[in-house]
Amino acid sequence: MPFKLSSSCVLRSIALATPILLMPVTGYAQTLYGGLTGVVTDATGSVVPGATVTAENPATGLKRSATADASGNYQFTDLPPGTYNITFTAANFGSSSSKGVPISANQTRRADVTLNVGNVTESVEVNTAPPALQTERADVNYEISPKQVQELPTTSTAGRNFQGLYRLVPGVPPPTENNSQAGNPGRTQAVTANGIVNTVNSTKIDGAAVGYPWLQSIVAYIPPTDAIESANIVTSSFNAEQGAAGGIAANLIVKSGTNNFHGGAWEYNSIRDFNARQYFTRPTAAQPNKPKNIYNEYGANIGGPIIKDKLFFFFNYNKVSLRQFKTGNAMTVPTAAVRGGDFSGTGITIYDPQTGNANGSGRTAFAGT
Repeated sequence: MPFKLSSSCVLRSIALATPILLMPVTGYAQTLYGGLTGVVTDATGSVVPGATVTAENPATGLKRSATADASGNYQFTDLPPGTYNITFTAANFGSSSSKGVPISANQTRRADVTLNVGNVTESVEVNTAPPALQTERADVNYEISPKQVQELPTTSTAGRNFQGLYRLVPGVPPPTENNSQAGNPGRTQAVTANGIVNTVNSTKIDGAAVGYPWLQSIVAYIPPTDAIESANIVTSSFNAEQGAAGGIAANLIVKSGTNNFHGGAWEYNSIRDFNARQYFTRPTAAQPNKPKNIYNEYGANIGGPIIKDKLFFFFNYNKVSLRQFKTGNAMTVPTAAVRGGDFSGTGITIYDPQTGNANGSGRTAFAGT
């Protein structure tokens, strides 16, 4: 599972996708897995019952099979997110295959097929773009693609945060950082969807809730962006699988390894010479240059097979370092008169709360104010 260590100026995060054996098990939660459904017909439009449908992920070797029912309908409900090759076969018919079918968590994709009589084989390359309209589910959800997450610029004071992409979701205003560094060290962001209070949002990572019980408007942990495989955001018509969700139900899937080794390393840097001077920060003899600002965020990840088609690993590391010099205005220390109880020089009249009427009239001022 991913975990994150944080301090006031340095955030380190390591994402570990626990290796698991991919075994055929029924009854998966839809928030973790995607679905595939469709109808198998022949050239005349008649349904083909008993057709065999096979879905295979070439990256992990995962394979699932289903059989079309008497109405020609087939359905998969337990496909981990990924890109699949779908094969359709039936007795006395040629086969048909669709390659590159994207499956996303918490979404159901439709793939209808027509089989030809005889030994005719057909192969179709599927466009990886998601369907314009989700017709298989009642909820309203938005899929944040891995490319959007990977190309995300710095969106918070603690580095890149996928929550910055919430502003792309219809009905969601730009998220904001709430609370102090001590109360929210990960600098997670609060968001309001469709006017619903932000304390009823729900965020899950691989199906596990990461709510913050003391500050319900934020979440306890945000995984590194390079460790996120997909992010599905539901904003309306929630089903029972989302649990106690109101405004937003965010479902994150952490990456895992594949049959091929893959990885990368990167760094983001910002220094004071790249930034404009703030209006109220003027050059002085003691500080002739712009205030100090050195920001670095860097990370690396690697994943691959342990046992081909069965066991994989994924490791991710992310660190943020921020060193700054900040200036600001502060009130002066109390004068000798104020310390002696004479507030007449402050311009503020202080009243005795035990005097006067309930509406505030008739109050008696303390002496010396």
